[in-house]
Amino acid sequence: IGIGSYHSDDNDVINNKVSGGERGLAGLVLTESRANVIKRNEIADNTYVIGAGIHLEWSSDNNTVIENIVKGNGYGITLGYWGLYGLKDQNNNNAIYHNDLIENTKQVLSLNSINTWDDGYPSGGNYWSDYKGVDLFGGHYQNISGSDNIGDVPYTIDENNKDNYPLMCAHGFGDLNDDGLINLLDLAIFGKAFGSHPGHPRWNSAADLDGNDFINILDGLIIAKNFGKIVFT
Repeated sequence: IGIGSYHSDDNDVINNKVSGGERGLAGLVLTESRANVIKRNEIADNTYVIGAGIHLEWSSDNNTVIENIVKGNGYGITLGYWGLYGLKDQNNNNAIYHNDLIENTKQVLSLNSINTWDDGYPSGGNYWSDYKGVDLFGGHYQNISGSDNIGDVPYTIDENNKDNYPLMCAHGFGDLNDDGLINLLDLAIFGKAFGSHPGHPRWNSAADLDGNDFINILDGLIIAKNFGKIVFT
């Protein structure tokens, strides 16, 4: 276990990088811990068959899990587990959004738990690397023509949990030069490619943040939204 919290409330766990390796059981574990903020951590490569990036267990309720990169784990996020004699604990009322869940063997395992997986519209939910939906519409009900960087259909975790507004691009997306920062250098790259499309002499696919084959103000808004962020690479 990389970081563990037991009977600990009201803590901030921010800007850590935890890599578990092939025997890692979990990157970050909350046990009977409430009202904590888990933010801007990179938790990766807990590749053991039951390895989890973030694991909440035994009534770890009312926590906020936002802006984390959870990548390449056996499970991305797990909530609850089978205890002795088949008993399952509950972990409810956690706010889990603006996270990038990338190439985990299983993105989420939620046992007997009900949580919030998005921040409403237009803020959005999480980025899921296995999301199969498209972004052709916008608006609160996703019924207005025009893309908005939010998938048109929810990402379903189970019958009690879904991300109503899955993000089409990773929340930290906008680091066009891969230097780990979203800053003026990225805006300069965007500006040079502005108005271009595939085949255009100024075309730069890295600046096409919403993936619609046209670099316009919507791509610039994504950079502006994330301006100043540190992006783990």
